[in-house]
Amino acid sequence: MEPEYLLRLLLEFNTAFGIIANLADDLRNLQRSEIGELREGFAAEQVGSSTMPQKRNPWNSEHVKSLWKAFMPRAMTFFMDQISEHQRDLTNSASQRFVADYIAGFALAISRMTQIVTGLGVDREKLLANLRTGSGMILAEPAYILLAESGVSDAHEVIRKITLKVEEGNISFAKALSLEEEAFSKISAKMAELGIIKTDTDIQKAALEWFENPELYCGLAVKKAHAIAAKYRELLGG
Repeated sequence: MEPEYLLRLLLEFNTAFGIIANLADDLRNLQRSEIGELREGFAAEQVGSSTMPQKRNPWNSEHVKSLWKAFMPRAMTFFMDQISEHQRDLTNSASQRFVADYIAGFALAISRMTQIVTGLGVDREKLLANLRTGSGMILAEPAYILLAESGVSDAHEVIRKITLKVEEGNISFAKALSLEEEAFSKISAKMAELGIIKTDTDIQKAALEWFENPELYCGLAVKKAHAIAAKYRELLGG
């Protein structure tokens, strides 16, 4: 059989392996004490650290990342196995024996990640607290996009100057934005046009309330995540 068929399959596995490892890294960092938004499932008898009894190491996420580090470099061998002398030599006879080993490692990473996600705990209060740090300046991004969509060519510069006023005046981004009447009026109108806020009320008041609550800035992320999950659940037959 031509080696290209197997190579394409293994490269798809390798791409998926990298996605899982990246997710594991994100989950691991979100469990750091200074962030503390997530926590892995932790058994009552489980030991977190040999020197710090209170510590809960995200060892499952670390294990997935470690598996990826061990198996990802083998992709280079997959490419090398594509080449042979007139497809008649046996230079792949040893290296291809480790393909099954790689697939087993990938399957283990999937199993471990499923275990992590299933038992994952979320600290919603910490999530909200972290989201609201920085005087709400995380919302400078949608403010810039909305202002640009309103036809303001230098929207980025307008919003950048507002962020400087936030730092100088020690006020919230929402407050500083509302003080820029012309820009805020255009942003409010665009939000109403896009259906982000209701049009049967004071749109500037509604816009201000939206900018005071950064947790509202999620766009279609939740809807898209559910749609993707439903699609692949159907494809997998369950």
